[in-house]
Amino acid sequence: MGYFMNCCICGAPVKTIYKEKFIDILGMARKYEQHIGLCDTCGFIFTQNPFSATLLENRYKVDSKFEYDAEDYDFGYETSMSTKRQLNLFREHDVQFNSVLEVGATSGANLSKYECRYKMGIEPSAFNCYLAEKKYGLKMFNGMFDEYIQTHQESYDLIVLSMVLEHIVNPFSFIKKLRDINNTYIYIYVPSMDVKFINEPFGMFAEEHVNYFTFEGLNSLMAAAGYGLVDAKVEYEPDLRYPAGVPSISSLWEKDKPQRKLRPVFNSREILEKYIEVNTKELETIKKKIDLIPKKERLAIWGTGHHVSMLLANTSLHEKNIVKFYDSDDKKHKYTMLEKEIVSFNPKDIESGEVEGIFIGTYVFQEAIDGILKQYHKQCHIYELYEDNIL
Repeated sequence: MGYFMNCCICGAPVKTIYKEKFIDILGMARKYEQHIGLCDTCGFIFTQNPFSATLLENRYKVDSKFEYDAEDYDFGYETSMSTKRQLNLFREHDVQFNSVLEVGATSGANLSKYECRYKMGIEPSAFNCYLAEKKYGLKMFNGMFDEYIQTHQESYDLIVLSMVLEHIVNPFSFIKKLRDINNTYIYIYVPSMDVKFINEPFGMFAEEHVNYFTFEGLNSLMAAAGYGLVDAKVEYEPDLRYPAGVPSISSLWEKDKPQRKLRPVFNSREILEKYIEVNTKELETIKKKIDLIPKKERLAIWGTGHHVSMLLANTSLHEKNIVKFYDSDDKKHKYTMLEKEIVSFNPKDIESGEVEGIFIGTYVFQEAIDGILKQYHKQCHIYELYEDNIL
């Protein structure tokens, strides 16, 4: 795990603006204090002490959260809207391309909608690559981008980065490498710090997200890499419960296009400081709710993601009588949290009295979990943190 004292875009010294503690980030660390840094020169916000490339690659290759296009899953609203957004933007600006590369292509659902002579996807999850070929007839490269460029020399008219750039340690170096194989355009879709709603406190600061883009920071990055802006829009996606991902910036950039001088209404420092102020207040509200849970009550926690890791480190949750951790994701069952096994929910835990209360530790899936537990409200205390689970 390295530590960055200077901005990767402009090289200026970086100031640490916020520190957030975590306990038991599965497969990554038992304890972790994330340092959020800000470059006042170019507006870039990022994690100064990201996890190692090995740990991050293992997360994307083995423990991917983005394997969601299996036979029994309807890809539905999220990807169809994302694809329409991209294609509409290209039509609006008469973008012509004969070849496209999508980095982080998941199961190929988005890439399959592109009509061009040649298309390629790069995807670290072997299961997603299997689905891409089975469902869409796409043969993709299974691995990381740096592995791909070691053995491939093709260039592409258009490169697509959809919810990818926020995961990349040193995005300036990454964009420069992309430039070498890019003929004209790069499309970028990233979570936006410019506009955020109140949902779970500090939901943006997840262990996998090492960059936090304002438009000021994104424009600084692309200008430094030799790209000019074609168009950019903020997409709100009100129906998606994804605190770390929406609203988002949808943007198109052209190689060697003359750069426009753009000055934001609010700079990155103002945006980041406001985000910290609002979320600190929200966390205080959450702390008070957790304090009310009886310490002796046999408690199960449903959810083992970064939100629970943050709550364990920053509230009294870790002081409770936690007897179980539930998670519906089978890949998490090989790990432990607070030295306890992670298992699927079992109604017998309530019926036997082994579990007296269940704490729903997720904003994103609170409504779905509450629906499962609705029939047990008379037998078991159900603790919800969020009254309005709508962005």
